[in-house]
Amino acid sequence: MMLNLCRKEDRGVRGNIDVDSIPDFQKNALADMALEITRACFEIPGMEERYQQWLPGYLERRRQREAEGRR
Repeated sequence: MMLNLCRKEDRGVRGNIDVDSIPDFQKNALADMALEITRACFEIPGMEERYQQWLPGYLERRRQREAEGRR
């Protein structure tokens, strides 16, 4: 599986990561770190509320992008 990553400022320039070439122990370690960071983020006062306010707009933008891709 290939994973394409790009930052907003690098739109149009893509980096490719061959996820299948990453050993399972490293993928698991990265997943654990991501989970730990996410939990720490949501411990910040008000973050859950900010996320809940942001989520509907994100879901609508994603729905629009997917609809445009189907055309």
